[in-house]
Amino acid sequence: MSRYNNKIVESKKLSKEQQLSGTPIQQMWHVLNFHEQRLLQIAQYMQNQERSNKQKINSQNEKSTTQHLVDYNTVLQSLDELKDRVSMLEKKFGTKESNNVTLSIEEELQNSTLDLSATN
Repeated sequence: MSRYNNKIVESKKLSKEQQLSGTPIQQMWHVLNFHEQRLLQIAQYMQNQERSNKQKINSQNEKSTTQHLVDYNTVLQSLDELKDRVSMLEKKFGTKESNNVTLSIEEELQNSTLDLSATN
């Protein structure tokens, strides 16, 4: 016998064992209730999955919001430090009247490498 024939024989055996008693309407009612319960369980599972996914997304958003606040505070602190430094230099060199302020940035690039592939 082929596999297909075996499956047919097995399914016929199972179907005989799973026959329902009662009138055809009672049997259909029993099958309907079975599938309704099954669909309700699937719907409940899907709702639980959706809730857990929303909680994960919300926790990730909270982390990013917190990180943004930390970054924002760091930038504000740096800005205040720069303002203090500029006002100190203006007092020291007396350039406030002429409104000329220069900024000199020096970096040591001896031990660092630039990754140009990331910009392309």
